[in-house]
Amino acid sequence: MSQRLQVARNRVDISVAGIGQAATRFRQRIRAVLRSRVSDFSRELNYLVLPKVTVNLPTATVNTDTWTLPSGIQLADPTFFEPTVVDLVLGIECFFDFFEIGRRISLGEHLPTLNESVFGWIISGGSSEPNRSLHISCNISSLVGLDELISRFWFCEEVESGKVISLEEKQCEDYYVNTVQRGSDGGYTVSLPKVEDAISLLGESQDIAYRRLQGT
Repeated sequence: MSQRLQVARNRVDISVAGIGQAATRFRQRIRAVLRSRVSDFSRELNYLVLPKVTVNLPTATVNTDTWTLPSGIQLADPTFFEPTVVDLVLGIECFFDFFEIGRRISLGEHLPTLNESVFGWIISGGSSEPNRSLHISCNISSLVGLDELISRFWFCEEVESGKVISLEEKQCEDYYVNTVQRGSDGGYTVSLPKVEDAISLLGESQDIAYRRLQGT
């Protein structure tokens, strides 16, 4: 469809997760005006580009011989009962704008319902047909944008503020804060932390260590 519209494509890197958490990577996006052929409704939207949006819908020809449509009804898709290619899927962010009037007409028991939209009347719902195999097609997606991916990245990199530290670690941090100094050359100096209990175990070894140092 984007080729038929002859609009410029922008490069993107967006992941969309759908049914069963199946992910699809999108590399192209276009911006085009969606316009109704039966009303003055129009909306400029962004569209992600795929070689094929979904399977042909409906998945099988629908028998409408027993249906009675009200006169004067202008359908959004006059050939809704025949399987055909899906050109685009519209997101929930603008879905409810398409049903400004909200009028509905039931076609009868076990038959679909007519819903008035800015594109014309849309037929939705199920119908009971004997000896017909059941085909169900669902289209749902969750768009993960670049900003959300970056947000997740930084969240993983954040340091937990509630980290529990040991008594020794707390003493080291306090010792650093109390003894760190910055010299005139811009360098930092800090005293070497000492474990007082361990120092008492050294005994009178300073003189011996000094003589050995001098002997080298």
